[in-house]
Amino acid sequence: MLNKDIEAIEKKYDCIIPEKRIKVWDVQMRLWETFDSICKKYGLRYFFFWGALLGAVRHQGFIPWDDDIDVVMPRKDYDKFAEVALPEIKEPYFLLSKDTADTGIYYHQRLVDESTTCIFDSSSASTVAHQGIALDIVPLDGVPSSKYVRIKQFVREKFYATVSDRFLRNPKRLSVKGKIAWTLSKIYCSVKGRRKSIEQFETVRGKYKWDESEKIVDGPHHYLFSRVDLEDVIYFPFEGKMAPVPVGYEHILTELYGDYMQIPDKKSRIITEHEARGYIIDPLVPYADYFELLQKEKARVIKDQKEYKRRYFG
Repeated sequence: MLNKDIEAIEKKYDCIIPEKRIKVWDVQMRLWETFDSICKKYGLRYFFFWGALLGAVRHQGFIPWDDDIDVVMPRKDYDKFAEVALPEIKEPYFLLSKDTADTGIYYHQRLVDESTTCIFDSSSASTVAHQGIALDIVPLDGVPSSKYVRIKQFVREKFYATVSDRFLRNPKRLSVKGKIAWTLSKIYCSVKGRRKSIEQFETVRGKYKWDESEKIVDGPHHYLFSRVDLEDVIYFPFEGKMAPVPVGYEHILTELYGDYMQIPDKKSRIITEHEARGYIIDPLVPYADYFELLQKEKARVIKDQKEYKRRYFG
């Protein structure tokens, strides 16, 4: 369990932290401890990044209105982790990646707690499995120095990403442009196969070596960072433990958030019941149970609609 004075934090930041948020933090900490132990065993480099990095530097722990830990790894360490981690991971944890996903498309690895729920989008076919609270593990890749070559690489990367997962979406909920992309994606993948598209995507993204690149990109977000800012690690306290952060964390956080030590206004510090972007999150209920409930609710709504029509139209 987290050892922190919740009331003091609520008073300091003028916010309310629900009990469920604290339990989600506990799940995230256990995931991090498991991930960290594997990395230490095999000598793999990683860094806290995005909100977790900001939390370590500004709050020495979780940002009160944030709920997860994200880490990044140089491509070489990232690929090595995918090789060595599987025998180390025990239930209820599962390493979700392009190689282990039985449904859906995943462009980075996720260490998932399968005894919990974190449903991203119930309209997507990719949500039928492994939708627990997770630690996101994202690769850091080198990029070409030439802006023109970077644009070409980005276009190719975007193409393979789009064609490999677009048709997993529910076409009824897409725009006209989205439906066209969905149709083209379905045709392409029926010929080439989604697995081939994923392999091509990874080849494009990992083409430029870390040691030969001046700039580094953070996976799907396409922020550019100087390699020198990521060449060494220092440690900051995070919930009573020591989190690895890039030596150039000041430059990185400024790139990501501007004046990163500035606390956001009060309306941005509201913690919603369903967390960020409407996800369904529950640290105590397995995702499979949630999907069963969702299917029952969908069936009930359809039955009710039929009954309403029968009574109205006769």
